[in-house]
Amino acid sequence: MIIDKHKILIDSESCGERIDNAISLKLNNYSRSLIKKMILIENVQLNGEKTNPDKRVREGDIVNVTVTSEVKSDKIEPQEINLDFVEINKEFLILNKRAGLVMHPAPGNMDHTVVNGLISRFPELKFLPRAGLIHRIDKDTTGLVLVARNQISYHKLVKKLSLKEIKRDYLAIVNGIMISGGKIDKPLGRHKVHRKKMAVREDGKEAITHYRIKNRYRNHTYIEVSLETGRTHQIRVHMASEKHPIVGDKTYGWKPYFGKKSSNRFKEVVGNFSRQALHAYKLNFIEPSTGKACEFQCEPPQDFKELLKELKIDNLDKDDN
Repeated sequence: MIIDKHKILIDSESCGERIDNAISLKLNNYSRSLIKKMILIENVQLNGEKTNPDKRVREGDIVNVTVTSEVKSDKIEPQEINLDFVEINKEFLILNKRAGLVMHPAPGNMDHTVVNGLISRFPELKFLPRAGLIHRIDKDTTGLVLVARNQISYHKLVKKLSLKEIKRDYLAIVNGIMISGGKIDKPLGRHKVHRKKMAVREDGKEAITHYRIKNRYRNHTYIEVSLETGRTHQIRVHMASEKHPIVGDKTYGWKPYFGKKSSNRFKEVVGNFSRQALHAYKLNFIEPSTGKACEFQCEPPQDFKELLKELKIDNLDKDDN
């Protein structure tokens, strides 16, 4: 059964990449292992001809991808992993991901990912693209992730995501004092030098982030963020581009910032915060089978709460800056 078809025009950003990597850059709903499998069973054509996973693409090439239900991520090993679910039903799962968990296997990191744990507990997910993952969050971001449990739900939910009908809200703590909420509309693409990073680029894909102020502290701001698009590292790059990097996010330029009289405890908690202070706390969407509107929320983890607590204590006396 055909789940979906895609036609990709290779641009300058993907020129020179292996075809499996070029496809994954454009179709981030699918894992590299699944894309490789589709290439090997000849579900991928390069300029109308069958190809190999390590084939390098050139600007202007046309890649046609057919996703079928027969494609299995059979190289992924089921592994028992402690996963926290907010919701489990016949149509979908809502996972509350903890920090430190990679979403799906990739070269060099094939074990102990969310997908390994999902297919261990729900073996049927092995037959879905990316084990049913509708979207993903970064390794050190915490919070809610939507997972489809069958082909029909997967197809409907992926379509809703592409139509911006799944609302995703985050909580974040950033450096600096923000004056008001707003909208960031800056296109994103791969960093020209550091290929694992993203950057604001004029030739990038549309990326829109909305944010509002929840609280201001001495040298930091607590914000709620809503995604209109869902590009890789979108919130992290957008906030850094506004000179308000997310606390703990050294990849995008965060450095600890303290007041003159900040306590040693405050300096320890903030200075040693080892991941980005970003939490996916709310999901809103229409259930694929019933048509009912639903909302799911989860509280931030303990390290995030501890950071907020120290910010509040440090904020009690603002006259020592």
